[in-house]
Amino acid sequence: MEHPKDIGDRTTLAVMLALRELGFAVLVPFGENTRYDLVIDDGAKMARVQCKTGRLRKGAVLWSMCSNYGHQKNPRVVHRDYQGEVDYFGCSAQRLRAYT
Repeated sequence: MEHPKDIGDRTTLAVMLALRELGFAVLVPFGENTRYDLVIDDGAKMARVQCKTGRLRKGAVLWSMCSNYGHQKNPRVVHRDYQGEVDYFGCSAQRLRAYT
């Protein structure tokens, strides 16, 4: 099973590439504790982007629009949304792999 951090890193790279191809300058915040993964600059303004890994379901890409902390021991909150903390979501669909 692939580590969730590796999946997230691959998603962030895919979003960065797509944003660069659209002509945005892409900045990466220092550290791991920001609520956004990237900052984009269009030359006039900057915006915060949260990258999410989606799943392809019935022709649509679905992803969680909140952080989930249920896997941690005694979390203060289980789900936390991004309202007011990000400007855009960047999503990349994960390829499903068959294992035998």
